[in-house]
This record gives sequence, C-alpha cells and structure tokens, in this order.
Amino acid sequence: MESIVFAVWVSGRLEFSAEEKRECFETAKKLVEIAVKARKNGLLSIDSEIPAVPDLFMKDALQMAVDGEPPERIRETMQNWIMFGDYRGRRLLKRLIIIEGVIMIANGYNPAQMSYTLASFFGEDLLHEYNNYIDSQKIQESVGLPFLMEDFWYNIKDKQFNHEAGTNLLEILRTFDNIAVQAVIRHVDMYDLMLAAKGSSEYVVNKILNNLSTRTAHDLVESIYNAKNIRLADVIAAQTRILTKMKEMEEHGEIVIKKD
Repeated sequence: MESIVFAVWVSGRLEFSAEEKRECFETAKKLVEIAVKARKNGLLSIDSEIPAVPDLFMKDALQMAVDGEPPERIRETMQNWIMFGDYRGRRLLKRLIIIEGVIMIANGYNPAQMSYTLASFFGEDLLHEYNNYIDSQKIQESVGLPFLMEDFWYNIKDKQFNHEAGTNLLEILRTFDNIAVQAVIRHVDMYDLMLAAKGSSEYVVNKILNNLSTRTAHDLVESIYNAKNIRLADVIAAQTRILTKMKEMEEHGEIVIKKD
C-alpha cells in the first residue's frame, strides 16, 4: 500500500483522547526497552524476547526486523494490516507507535532519541507525564556516554582514517584547557566538528566530548559513527577550517595557542 494512501487514510482517524494516549505509554516503554537491548547486544539479541511479547502486531513487526526485512518493507506490511483492520482510537495509535518504534529499532537508533521521537505521538500536554512513565532519565543513563564511547571506539577503529595521512591537525587541542576547548566549540560549525573528529585521535575526540552537553555529545558520537562515504579530503578540509577559526580567535585574544 502506497504511503501517501496510508497517510490520507490515517488523517481522517487521528482523534485520540488523553486517556487513549495514556493507555499507549506502555507500548512506547516496551519498545524503548527492546531498543536498549538491541543497541547493546545487536538486533538478533531480541529474538529471544519476541515470544514473550503479548501484542501480536508488535511481535510480527519485531520478527520481520530480526529476520532482516528492509525497514520500508516492514512499514508497508504493517500499514496494510492497519488499513484492512480498520482500526481507530487507542488501537490505531498503538499500532502507529509500534511501526515507528520497530523501524527505529531496525535502523539502530539511539534509544534515548527513539524515546523522544515516540513522545511526539502524545503531544506536549502529556510529555512530562510520558517521560515520568517511561523513566527517561533511566533510559538516558542506560545508553550514556561511557557505553556509547566503548561501543563507538570498538566499532570505529577500522573505519578511522590513517592519522599519519594528515588528519591529526586537531592534536593542538591537547594543550588547551576546558575553557579554551569550549570557546572553540562555540565558534565552529558542528558538522565541521563531526568531520574533523572523524579523523582525530581518541584523546582529542574525548576532549571534545567532555566539553559538550550530554545530548550534544550523544549526537556527535552518533554522527561520527554513522557517517559514510566521507573522503579524507573532507576531513582535512574541516580540520583546516577549525584551525583557521582558532587562529582568528587567538588574534582577538579569545584563546592562546601554545607554540612548541
């Protein structure tokens, strides 16, 4: 079933009471919990959880994900189930949440980001209540930086550029204190920072991350880890732009670059 057809079909049924939304909190919570396990142990690790899932719709969608079905195939199949089941109210909302949640699990989303996305189904009026119900803080801690960085460095080592090939231009940050690093971060483009970090040493990347907010640090790690088709020239160009900005800051007395 074409997505536009489904969107039109759903648009005439998007009326949910606050109580119907609250009844779907548990569905979102279950999906986020499964996402945490998939994130830590891999998608196949949730296979043992599927038989215990009481909701048949969620069970079928998760099984498709574990079986390696493409996300769009999962979406199309589950949307067909919804349309021909003619669901409304809580039953419809619950299934819409399941589709989005399973697609994000299949795509390897950070559970904290996934939880934030699922919150949009409940609206601003219920956001605080939803966050308390699923314990957003606990979810954030379960995929906190120590775990993300361990996973990141384990998986990224063979994807990093050779530092001897000219990508270690940001090693100068080793000599900066935290205040100077924070000043640099405020003046540079975050995409440039991601590209630059892609080719930097573990020490420099950690120094950058330690001077970011938790959420921004998570986002940067995600961006570095998922970035594909990046050329060595792109990394060096980004590092060069940051160095240029640092020299401008030094000229204005904002930072001091120590000379060897």
